[in-house]
Amino acid sequence: VRKHIKVEATAGTDEKRVEEIARGIVSEFQTDSDKGFKDKLEKHLANGSFPTSRVQEMLDKLKEELAQNMVQRIVFVNGAGEVKPLDGLMHPQVPQFAAWIMAGVPVWAWSAAGSGKTHMARQIAMLFEAAPYVVSVDPTLTVSKLMGYRNVANGDFVEGFAYRAFKEGGLFALDEIDTGDPGVIASANALLSNTHYLFPNNETVEKHPKFGVLAMANTCGLGAVAGYVARNKLDAATLDRFAIIKVNYDEGLESALACGFGSPGQPWKPGAPASEAQQRSYVDWVVKVRKQVGNSVLISPRASINGCKALRAGIPVKEVADALVWKLCTQDTITRIIDSCGNPPEA
Repeated sequence: VRKHIKVEATAGTDEKRVEEIARGIVSEFQTDSDKGFKDKLEKHLANGSFPTSRVQEMLDKLKEELAQNMVQRIVFVNGAGEVKPLDGLMHPQVPQFAAWIMAGVPVWAWSAAGSGKTHMARQIAMLFEAAPYVVSVDPTLTVSKLMGYRNVANGDFVEGFAYRAFKEGGLFALDEIDTGDPGVIASANALLSNTHYLFPNNETVEKHPKFGVLAMANTCGLGAVAGYVARNKLDAATLDRFAIIKVNYDEGLESALACGFGSPGQPWKPGAPASEAQQRSYVDWVVKVRKQVGNSVLISPRASINGCKALRAGIPVKEVADALVWKLCTQDTITRIIDSCGNPPEA
C-alpha cells in the first residue's frame, strides 16, 4: 500500500504502525487486501465518485500520524568500535562533536543563533557517557568562579565550575564563551591541555579520562562580527587548544521541531582509524605548512598532536585540517598554502 500512495518510511519509523495506517486506508475502499488498491483509487477519481479532497485528507492524516510516531534512532560507532545509541531528535553533527571529544580534543562549536548548540551539549554528553556541566559565560565570569577559591572567612575551598568535571569526569561546556573576558578564559588554558591541574585548594588533580570540553559561541573567536557586536576576540593560545567547527542549520530538524513532522539530516559517521603511515604523512604536511606560513598564522604542534588523536578516531583528514589547521585562515590564505604545500594527505 505504501508504494501506491508514495509515503516513504524513514530510518527508525515504526513499520508496524505504518502498516496499520495503510490497512486502515484500504479498509475505507471495502477491500480486504491491498491488491488492486491503485486501480480502485484511479477508477474512483476518474468517474468523480470519490472526491480528490478526500484522498488528500487521507494522505495528510497518514503523514501526520507517521510524524507523530516517528523516532529517529541513532547508533554511533566510535573509532574504538564502541556502539553508543541515542534516541530522539538530534542535530546531525552531534556524533561529529562527540567523536572529537572522545578523541580527547576540546571542541569550539560556533554558529549563528538558534542552531541548537546548548541542547546539543547534553546529547553529546550522553554519547560521551558523562555528566554535562553547562556554564553560561558572561562578562561577569571570574577566574574564581571558573576554578574555585578559598573562602577568606573560614578558609574552606569553594569549588569552581571546572573542578568536579575535571576530577570526577564530565563534559565541561562553556556556553557563549566569546562573551567572556579573554583573560579569564585564558586562565583555563592549562586545564584544557594538561593531564594534571593545581586548583586553589593546593590540590593537584589528575584529569579524569571522561573529562571533555565543549565551547559554544556565535563566532570563531576572532572578535565581533555583524549582528554579534558584543563578542570578544580570544587569545591565540586559547583558540589553539580547540578544534574549531561550524554548526550548520539543519532544515529537517527545524521542520521537525517547529511543525511536528520532518526528519533531521543523516548523522555524521566516522571512518576507519588512520594507520601509523597516514598519521605520519599528516604530521609531515602540518610541519611543511607551518614553515610556509611562518608567523602569519599560528599552527602549533597541537595541530599535529590533536590531529593524530582525531585521525585515530576515524575523523577524515580533510575535516581534521579544517578544524585544526585552516580554522583561523582566510580563504585566500588557504588557497596560497595549498598551492605551495598541497592538500592534506588523504588516507
